Amino acid sequence: MAIEICPLAMDTGNLADWAAVVVAAIGAIAVFMLSRAANRTANASLQLTRRFQDRENLLLERESRLLLSEVATDVIEASSAIEAINNLDKQDVESWTAGNGIAQALEGLSLRVADRERDRLHLLPDYAAFGISDAQYRISQLQMMAEEFREHHAATELAAHFVPRLTMAAGRVEDSLNRALQSINFASAMLKSHV
Repeated sequence: MAIEICPLAMDTGNLADWAAVVVAAIGAIAVFMLSRAANRTANASLQLTRRFQDRENLLLERESRLLLSEVATDVIEASSAIEAINNLDKQDVESWTAGNGIAQALEGLSLRVADRERDRLHLLPDYAAFGISDAQYRISQLQMMAEEFREHHAATELAAHFVPRLTMAAGRVEDSLNRALQSINFASAMLKSHV
């Protein structure tokens, strides 16, 4: 007698084998359908993320343009003030040296908007933020020099020697403000070209 592996098997195969094939086919179809659903979900999520990112980029560009506009006005006002200080120097050094005119004129010199919005300068392009920060630094240095002048050198013989230092520092501030304004104008033009 021959050994039979499956005595109940018909010519087409064992019923259990066919049931396994059917279950495997159903499982394969289910996996295929689930993977398609997962891909659709992932694509929808990616599109939603891109839309949010685009919207956020538009808001950041808008905020950058607004900040650039405000800071540009601030830089222009500071440039006018430093120009007036430089003109004051040329008019009559003795009168304002004795009266602490330059120190008083420098007290109000600042980039108010840039100082107030310092935490938002990172929204600007690097070159514009650097130009503004450099101008802020040079203004603070000039103000410290003016304070030193007023406290220690005004109405003394050293005043005549200290005044040229103040004028040179005022010139550096003016140059820095001009560079900041150029970088702001360039950044504004670049942002407008993206719109």
